[in-house]
Amino acid sequence: MLIDLNSGRRATILLAEDGDAIRSLPRFLLERHGYRVLEAAHGLEALYSARKHAGQIDLLIAELELRFMDGPELAEHVARAHPEVKTIFISSDEGACNRIRSHTFCLKKPVPTSTLVWAIKRMLGPNPEAGIRRLHAALSGPKPHSKAVSGKRTAELTVPALMR
Repeated sequence: MLIDLNSGRRATILLAEDGDAIRSLPRFLLERHGYRVLEAAHGLEALYSARKHAGQIDLLIAELELRFMDGPELAEHVARAHPEVKTIFISSDEGACNRIRSHTFCLKKPVPTSTLVWAIKRMLGPNPEAGIRRLHAALSGPKPHSKAVSGKRTAELTVPALMR
């Protein structure tokens, strides 16, 4: 279970994905890894959840192209209500990740569980910028026998390659 050592509470993740079946698996896996998960089926529902949530939201995981409000716009609105929030975008479109800022993760769907958990731990860790730099460095060259992850560049990687 991931616990914020300063407050003793579980980390809270807002998961915004418009596919019900696609959203339920990550929610289940994240809860199994000890995270509190708020879920939303589209951008407006995610924004409503963020605004009504009384506690801190540590991380937003959002599809880049949500209904009613895209992921980057949602991230801006959520950050106004929760300035401490970090963001991971997901997309099935490799080119879409190239349109976002370099100081966040963009993972290509389908995202392997181990990659998602790794990215979350990096974003919620003490130095998320270093985790992002590691991801971008790992993406600079393909690694054999691996799974697809997308960031500023697309490459084939293994989770151990990301953890270096």
